[in-house]
Amino acid sequence: MSSKLPLPLKVPPDVWKWVRAQAAERRMPVGNYVLELLRRGILDETVDQTVTRLRSSASTAAMEELLRQILLLRFALEAHLGKPAWTVVQRDAALRAEEELRRLLDASPSSSQTMPDR
Repeated sequence: MSSKLPLPLKVPPDVWKWVRAQAAERRMPVGNYVLELLRRGILDETVDQTVTRLRSSASTAAMEELLRQILLLRFALEAHLGKPAWTVVQRDAALRAEEELRRLLDASPSSSQTMPDR
């Protein structure tokens, strides 16, 4: 029995084998896993586009804050799927967003404004 995907995709056999193996490992239907990969790709592309705009922007502070908010929301939603307490999710998401922001911008600690600890 072959898995039906919600979208017809033509991929090389080795990629198809990898997708099926990853879906099985996560105990997800193949179609759901493909959609999850697509969703993640769209999120990653959004972050990449924001970083590109940030680097060419005259007002880097506003763009940096926009990127931080995107990352904060992304990490909060990812963490919330594990159902920890919301305050833990917010704290962890803020830390991950700050780390990712520094990594993406290759910013030194002195060149980037950070949120004060709460």
